[in-house]
Amino acid sequence: MTSRNVELDGLRGWAAITVAIFHTVLYVEPSQIQRIHEANWSGLHDSYSVLSKLFFTVFDGMTAVFIFFVLSGAVLFKSLMADDGAPQTLPLRFYTRRIFRIYPALVVCLALYAVVIPEFGRGVTLQQMLENVALVSFQVNPVTWTLNAEMIAPAFILLAFFGYRRGRELGLVAVLAAISIVFRSQSVHKIFPYFQGAWLCFAFGALVPTRIGAWIAKVLPRHSWLVVLVAVVFLRATLQHAAIAILVTQLYYGRAGDLGRWLSLPLSRFMGAISFSFYLFNMIVVEIVCAKAATLPLTRSHPIEVGVVCSLVVILLSIPVSYASWAYIEMPLNRFGRWLTSGRARRATEMASKASA
Repeated sequence: MTSRNVELDGLRGWAAITVAIFHTVLYVEPSQIQRIHEANWSGLHDSYSVLSKLFFTVFDGMTAVFIFFVLSGAVLFKSLMADDGAPQTLPLRFYTRRIFRIYPALVVCLALYAVVIPEFGRGVTLQQMLENVALVSFQVNPVTWTLNAEMIAPAFILLAFFGYRRGRELGLVAVLAAISIVFRSQSVHKIFPYFQGAWLCFAFGALVPTRIGAWIAKVLPRHSWLVVLVAVVFLRATLQHAAIAILVTQLYYGRAGDLGRWLSLPLSRFMGAISFSFYLFNMIVVEIVCAKAATLPLTRSHPIEVGVVCSLVVILLSIPVSYASWAYIEMPLNRFGRWLTSGRARRATEMASKASA
């Protein structure tokens, strides 16, 4: 594994932990969503509310999700750049690998949800299960809305890649800009309600492994990652997406100094490896732990403190099941998906056909 992959995996792992903390603290006291998280700073009238708002700004689940999307854009585009198979079958290979990357762990997680969660007062119907598997409704596992975007994105990344093949970086930028203009239309929101706001992250991510990304990484000083990280935390909308892309670019090219070294540590690498399963399965633990914590008298007066303690419990309990999912579901089926779309699979099929003839 290259150093750039290690650092990006580390970033993905800590983003997954951020999502777990964010959801846990909100779930112990859901009224914080409107009172604190969605409120303006000017509407906060006591110090605890201000500190709570600062907490949710630093541990913002949406910021972490945008990091996932930028990382996906970079990884997906890099995989297309490295693909040396037949161009006419590229879309099929690309989507086959994506299906084997996302669906095995998703289906197992939803099945576990259907077994476990009804014991804690929330029923799961067959229709809800099927809609969640199809990624059109997310009443079973609410965080899986992001997978809707992850499954739609490859189609547009492919379009951008064909632009790159025709006109290199200029062709890529032209196609990305055209798609971005289309996604500004309100009518598109009805077709892609979850993907519209995510597209720009994927677009920025696609630029990372190109000469544009290499140039940005070269001109930025190594110590600038700290300023970029602050921008990632406190900026919003397009500026935040751009800041995330710059941070990912610095990590991709090994230009993030101490941050890159931190994300290369064994713990960061481990969390990065299991991050997808952790993102899926920790929500089951969140619901169970928070259902208990919500009944505590202290939760009403000190939801942040109770939520932080609960989030540590959630993280520790989620790691074993996430590791099992990664080791016995994700990895084997990811390898099978790659084998299925490789030349070796085609050669094996041809040999089998000849043997049976």
